[in-house]
Amino acid sequence: MTLMKMTAYTGAMGIPRMAWPFTLPAIVLFVAPLLPGVPLPESCKPPAELVKAISKEASARVYDAAGAWFAGHGDLKCAVAAFEEAVRLEPGSAEAHYDLGVGRARMNQLQAAASEFRLALKANPGMVQAHDSLGSALSDLGKAAEAEAEFRSALATDPKSVPALDHLAQILAAQRRYDAAIRYWNEALKLEPDAPEMLLSLGGATYEDAVAKEAAGIAGAKMAGTKEAIRILLELTRQHPDLKAAHFTLGNIYANENRFREAADEYAQAARVDAKDAVVLLAQVKALTTVSAFQEALAPAEAYIRLKPTDPEGHLMLGAGAEPKAQTGVGASGESGCAQATRFDRTVPTGGRLADTGRGRAGARGCGEVQSE
Repeated sequence: MTLMKMTAYTGAMGIPRMAWPFTLPAIVLFVAPLLPGVPLPESCKPPAELVKAISKEASARVYDAAGAWFAGHGDLKCAVAAFEEAVRLEPGSAEAHYDLGVGRARMNQLQAAASEFRLALKANPGMVQAHDSLGSALSDLGKAAEAEAEFRSALATDPKSVPALDHLAQILAAQRRYDAAIRYWNEALKLEPDAPEMLLSLGGATYEDAVAKEAAGIAGAKMAGTKEAIRILLELTRQHPDLKAAHFTLGNIYANENRFREAADEYAQAARVDAKDAVVLLAQVKALTTVSAFQEALAPAEAYIRLKPTDPEGHLMLGAGAEPKAQTGVGASGESGCAQATRFDRTVPTGGRLADTGRGRAGARGCGEVQSE
């Protein structure tokens, strides 16, 4: 079983883990509420208590605060409209351009966001969060080298910027520059020790680094790196027992190391947190059938089939788990699983799909032997 990447759970590479922070918090009240007839869409209305505080002056700061309020209430369209008005009123405001960039980024308008972040930096070259957010947008646009340069610019101004350290490490890890990535994550974790997502990334990168060094012929690196990765992830699961991604990543490492019983236990913990994650359930069933824990594999196999009723691999797994029952006359669910697998994929009537994934004996027992009886 190969290590399964967890990008879907740990945050897309380059996107700030803090979800594009604005310069003003969303709970900020207007310092000068909107005037009647302001150029915002008619549907963009702040709450009554803010309207009551109408001031005689509508400034860029007012609209910036309004945009942050709208964004905090999930209305990105009105937020962007307010930020655009802030920029119109004060074209040289780094904060207004930055916040407009954040609004664009949250709407997945990354090219437009990058343009606003650049304008913010033109107005204020030392704006750390603008360098970091520009790097994040560039990363998602596939411009890794430019993104790395922005993260390094942020760190040149503020060497203790945790977001910049984290994002630079992500860029480096994606390029398999693991030693440097691990160094930056460790620096970030010294500043922010209880950061589950960074710890998860560090654990995964530590293991991938160990695998890469073994491939390069560095003696002892695999054993030491694997031990350290498991230590990091075990501690993370103890501190955050409901962090699905940590259990799943640890399970993948155990599976890669042929420690399938331990892998199955970690997948079970991940499934406990999210019983409707088909990827987790399938991994759990595969690990259990590998150690011949067929009866234990039945429940997750059935749960997987409920989520993926037309997937032949799931029915093969269910057949593998149910086969001992069929042998003892308890039931014929093993045969049913094989029949369903053949129905959805006639190229695997005898467990071939399981054989292809390294589960040949389980596949044969789940379908071949049941059908021949």
